[in-house]
Amino acid sequence: MIEENGTEEQQTAAPASRRESIGIAAKISWPIFLAYLPLGMGFGVLMAKSGWGPQWAGLSAAVVYAGSLEYLVVVFLGGGFTLGTVALMAFLLNSRHMFYGLPFLRKFRSFGPRAQAFLIYTLTDENFALHASYRHARGDERLIRLVYSGLTYFYWVFSAVLGGVLGAALPFDSTGLEFSLTALFVVIAMDQIRQLGTVIPAVVAVAASAVAWVFFGRENFLLPALLLALVGLLALRGLIEEAAR
Repeated sequence: MIEENGTEEQQTAAPASRRESIGIAAKISWPIFLAYLPLGMGFGVLMAKSGWGPQWAGLSAAVVYAGSLEYLVVVFLGGGFTLGTVALMAFLLNSRHMFYGLPFLRKFRSFGPRAQAFLIYTLTDENFALHASYRHARGDERLIRLVYSGLTYFYWVFSAVLGGVLGAALPFDSTGLEFSLTALFVVIAMDQIRQLGTVIPAVVAVAASAVAWVFFGRENFLLPALLLALVGLLALRGLIEEAAR
């Protein structure tokens, strides 16, 4: 009996300490830092070349914290967009985040109101992937989730500030750098097409943009194009779902 108990005790892993839990969170989040660094720096450089200092790049990264939308912030800050257009663009581009939290409603409820609010605020695409794939038997799960959420948030803000500093300090010709925004959304669109398995949403978006451009002109086409695309996608929802199967 003693030998059996001793064997059981050896097979049972000791719970990880607070320090070990933080180390686990850092290890989990490290690949995201490598992904955020070039994207955040690119955003910071664009902000700097548009006349906004690194402190504004950091503030935008900290407050908006919405990845691709932040690249659009650079365009929005250049003027020419109504508040309604900005709000609708932000909503449509990030509306998917409303559904990200649904699988974690019960899980996050046990974290307490302040921790829950922080986890919801930092629930980006990358953090959603981390939460969904969490499979660590050792460590304080609550602490690990909070720490890697905080670290990924820090990575993005740090990368944006670093890009802002370098963009302001290094004299280089940034002509064409703004194309990174176009390239980013082309990649996002290609990824969406690959995941859906149909080009129908892309065709609807292009058609809506063309119609809005013709009838409303270059300066005012964006908001009508978004509304037309939304109506078209809702009207063709059944066809899209059928094609995506």
